[in-house]
Amino acid sequence: MKHVAAMAVCCLAACARTPPPGEPMGSWNVQLVPIDGQCAVTEVSGDAFSFDLVLTRDPETDAAWVTLNNYTRTATFDGQYFSSEGEAARVFNQCSQCSVRMVETMNFAVLSRSQFNALMSVCPLEPLDGGVPAPNEDAGITAPSRTDQGFDGVRLCGELVMTLRSVNSDDETTDCASDCQGCTVRYQLQGGRR
Repeated sequence: MKHVAAMAVCCLAACARTPPPGEPMGSWNVQLVPIDGQCAVTEVSGDAFSFDLVLTRDPETDAAWVTLNNYTRTATFDGQYFSSEGEAARVFNQCSQCSVRMVETMNFAVLSRSQFNALMSVCPLEPLDGGVPAPNEDAGITAPSRTDQGFDGVRLCGELVMTLRSVNSDDETTDCASDCQGCTVRYQLQGGRR
């Protein structure tokens, strides 16, 4: 199996060696399973793969950060949903005659223990579109938040979208293969605390 896609996730920019900013939300092991789309570029895997990440946030704002392979990038966290996008130039053997960029967008719900229990310990079918149980004090369902025991977030449920695009597809002086003009793969994202 090729795991170039995993390498794209971990290396969308130069690696930083400083600790991630903000309040820790936990370390996670994330599994990705392709659900639609494909890339003809052979170095981009359409296979399932996994990786580890660290989430942090500023509890006073919606600012958040995701750290993959010692590289930290910005994100947002609204108290339930986490979003981050990264983009970087990539070099693929098949696309050596053109410049390509990989854009990666992660969107997922962070589920508290009570939300995950209310879902019978599985991710909802539509985690980004109404599938997450709303906080309900009477039902004992709370949003993910800081507690005396640490951050109450036990599961990530959502998607990751990887898009390969040529940045010089309009330049007729290059011999950019049609496979390198662009493609998108959408993955189901699920993650558990480490």
